[in-house]
This record gives sequence, C-alpha cells and structure tokens, in this order.
Amino acid sequence: MKHGPILCFGLVLAFSVGVCLNPVPSAAQTSPKQTSGILSGVVRDSSGTPQLGANVEVLSEVPGVFNTRHFLTNTEGVFRGENLAPGVYTVRVTLAGFLPVLERHVKIASNLTTVVRIELESMFASIEQLRRPPVNGAAEAEDWKWSCGLRPECGPSSNGTRKKRIRLQRWCSTP
Repeated sequence: MKHGPILCFGLVLAFSVGVCLNPVPSAAQTSPKQTSGILSGVVRDSSGTPQLGANVEVLSEVPGVFNTRHFLTNTEGVFRGENLAPGVYTVRVTLAGFLPVLERHVKIASNLTTVVRIELESMFASIEQLRRPPVNGAAEAEDWKWSCGLRPECGPSSNGTRKKRIRLQRWCSTP
C-alpha cells in the first residue's frame, strides 16, 4: 500500500492536465459571433443646438445593394442604428429649414459602434452669404440704382401726356 498516495497523486495530476488541455467552453465562446455594427450620432445646428426630428438615412455604397435605413433624432439630437451589415455607407441628414448634409464613406465594422457628428447649416445662412458686400471694397455695396424718369424717345401718348419709364441703371464709379 506504499503506492497508494503516489497513485492518488498521479490520478489527480492526470485529471487536472486533462481539464487544462480540454477546457469547458464559456458562455461567450458558445454564443454566435455578432456580424453587425452600430451607427450612432448627434445632429446639431451651427450654434451647437441639438436638432429634434432630423431624418437620418443610411444608404449602402455597395453597388447593387439598395438597402436604406431611416432614423429620427431625439430631443438631444441623437440617433442610433443597430444591426447594420459591415460595409461603407452614406449618411444623409435632412430637416426643414436646413440644408441637407451628406456624410460619405462612413465605415461600419462588426462588433463596433461608429459615431458621426453632423452639423446642419440654416437655409437662411446661405442667403446671408449672397447679401455680403464685396470683399475687395472697390465696388459700392449698392451699385445698382433704380431710376425713374421721362424719356424723350417715348414721345407723347395718345392722351397728350408723356410716357413714364422705369429703368435700371448701372452707376459707375470710374471717371
């Protein structure tokens, strides 16, 4: 019976080596791999105010794939799209009173969250850019004037009065 403790030690050693070489799979290893990604983002205006109700469209850039997903922003201007197939997408954001925004080549990877930040510009801001005075300062801000006057070539009308014409004149600043 001298071999009893040695035999017991050998059995314990063999069992522990067997367990180490063939581990029991954990719950994370047995679950299927996630093959989709998440797109999340925030939509704000040029002053940083979150925009509620912006329409966010996510369009696949893969030729022949016409999969479009639609999302709306919440009160914090945040949207979140889950279960997107990995690939490259275009994100289009629209909201009344703002110019549409396209964010191209947004890459979605599996098991990751891609975050985009969208800044909307007011339609009225683009009109303000048209009303700006010239940068060089050489021309007057208002170099077109309306002129109202009698033109001698118009001649008298049938009732004996002269015709009055309104015309647009260009005022030149050169001598």
